[in-house]
Amino acid sequence: MSHNALRDINVTLIKDEHFLMELNPDYYSELVVICAHPDDECIMAGSLIESFIERGKKVKVLLYSHETQLNILQEVNPFASDYINIFLKPLTAYADSLLQEFQDICRMKGIEYYTLSLPDQKFQFYDYGNISNQVSSFISQSSANSLIVVHHSCDINEDHEVVAKTCDVAFRKHLFHGTAIEGYIHGSTKLGNYSPNIFLDSEQYIDMKLSRFKKYKNQQRDKYHPRSIYALNSIEAFFGTYFGHKYAESYQLKQ
Repeated sequence: MSHNALRDINVTLIKDEHFLMELNPDYYSELVVICAHPDDECIMAGSLIESFIERGKKVKVLLYSHETQLNILQEVNPFASDYINIFLKPLTAYADSLLQEFQDICRMKGIEYYTLSLPDQKFQFYDYGNISNQVSSFISQSSANSLIVVHHSCDINEDHEVVAKTCDVAFRKHLFHGTAIEGYIHGSTKLGNYSPNIFLDSEQYIDMKLSRFKKYKNQQRDKYHPRSIYALNSIEAFFGTYFGHKYAESYQLKQ
């Protein structure tokens, strides 16, 4: 990461090995968020997305999946109609609704979006080499000083973990020279393995992030659930105290 990407702040040494750095969106030409499912982009980088939109900069989102297991099951066992009708068709309707919410949000904000159309919670059964080739082709269209956000490599959600691993390979194949950071998703990212060392002062963006998440109506959960408005607000307030601000969106430097 270039020092031009950092604001002039006092650098704080944490445990003699980690430096805290404040992200400066002005340095980057575009933001690319690579994530597993709709709403992941908002949870781990919603404030950052808003900061780029405010500056009139390009924002792109690559989704690995927006589908359920319905299509895969029909290919494997076309006679499993009872199971499909009772259990999976409602899930398909849910996935379609979630994708529509994602598309509506992106169109409203002028965000470019793409999908690899992998089946939800089945990424690990697909060829990692093929996936990384598609991601490499995607990021090859990004500028040299782009900022890319991906899932953390120690995420307990297997789909998120596959995104992190295949992005690692894609970055090596493409010889990516931009900045890549890993985002945090409460309830999925292992806190013991997550060492945030980059942050965005998100006080002026947190309300827009929460407003964006509210548009994912099917994803709203009870107050103390990790996927709730209360939780998202609390997490950025927590990391704000971690970095010395009222609110902060945190990340870990990947490369």
